[in-house]
Amino acid sequence: MKTASRRDPTGYSRLVGDGHYADAPSGLWGKFDNVRRNWENQITRFAIRPALAHITRQAHAAGRGIRITDLGCGAGEGLDLLLKVPVGAEAVRGRYLIGCDDLAAYHGIDLCPTMITQATRRFATLPQASFAVGDLADLGQLLRGHPPFDLYYNSYGSLSHLEDGQLRRMIDGVLQHQSGPCVVLIDVHGQLSPEWPAYWNYSCDANAPRMQPYNMVWMYPEAERAARLDEQKGYRVRYWRGDELRQYLRGIPGVVERQRSLTLIDRSVLVGRHMDTACFRPGCKPLRRAVNALFEFNQISTPDDLRADDLPSTGDAQADAFFAGYILAWNTLVDWFGRLVSGHHPPAPADLCSAGGPVPAVLREGLEALVEQSKRLAWFNPGDPEANLLQPQFGLLLRQLEFHTQQGLGCGHGLLAVLELGSVTGQR
Repeated sequence: MKTASRRDPTGYSRLVGDGHYADAPSGLWGKFDNVRRNWENQITRFAIRPALAHITRQAHAAGRGIRITDLGCGAGEGLDLLLKVPVGAEAVRGRYLIGCDDLAAYHGIDLCPTMITQATRRFATLPQASFAVGDLADLGQLLRGHPPFDLYYNSYGSLSHLEDGQLRRMIDGVLQHQSGPCVVLIDVHGQLSPEWPAYWNYSCDANAPRMQPYNMVWMYPEAERAARLDEQKGYRVRYWRGDELRQYLRGIPGVVERQRSLTLIDRSVLVGRHMDTACFRPGCKPLRRAVNALFEFNQISTPDDLRADDLPSTGDAQADAFFAGYILAWNTLVDWFGRLVSGHHPPAPADLCSAGGPVPAVLREGLEALVEQSKRLAWFNPGDPEANLLQPQFGLLLRQLEFHTQQGLGCGHGLLAVLELGSVTGQR
């Protein structure tokens, strides 16, 4: 097995040691800020829910529990996320799709020994959980001796740490390990995110290095970021466009033959981590900070805080059209909410969501609920009703705007691919 020191310029051990993988110090910054908990985790759950429901039904029909391996598991946050995937209309078993009793196995793998130590400690009382240090490029070797898994899971850009050839070896490892039906979740960084214009379409140049600079200084308070930036100057990740990732997967032998479906989802389109740090786009508006405040007790974000700036052309016509429509819808909602809370009679939700209008019709019910709630604030005594009742609901409405309009182009901080595979021909 390869040593953990070969590819760890990110400072993960330092981050764990500094307590950034423990409980959130604040909802306004850090690893577990409000956007992570109330927006990104839920978008990920919504993305995986249909496939997770399907493989869970298959496991139950076979009289067994579901088997999950978490690739780049960190301190085990992926299990927390998966155990709180809300049921959909097709499910009838409780509030969440799976619970601990549904698990036959959860096996986490990570390159960082400090992460594995923390994960092992966190889940010491869960007998189905196991953890191992390992390089995901050697996944085939790492999984020898383990029965096949139903879900090969990863989250929050962990596979962007792999070079293209290493990612191919990892997926080859999955295909060799599981000959039956399974789901593979691939979570990488989006190349067309508003956070980093210098990376837009860089991989269209055959001579450009695929691995480009990144950092995680957003983990730290603003006053500490400059010093941490120097510590992480060797950090490199792979940024992906949606069409590029789709084509890449199709080029791996065995994927097309077994593919049942492939769904791409953008996550954190205007609220990526580096919207606040401006490390890759000096002067960009800190929209994540403003959205974090929507979910924070007694904090107010004004329409000026939340309004998004127009973007220059990305060089990709489809992405440009998406951003133009998305920013128009976002700002329309922000202006509408500003009028609502200031008592200036905003347009009726039916008009705002009419055919051909800027706001998708699927948001109409949420807008109507906000209107009704705004009329019944007198009873709400603890704190500011706008900050603590209306603004969190508006934050959820913006989250739904992203989920229902994103196109999986690579326009967010995160790009998810949900790959559902069938059995190898001739095998059950």
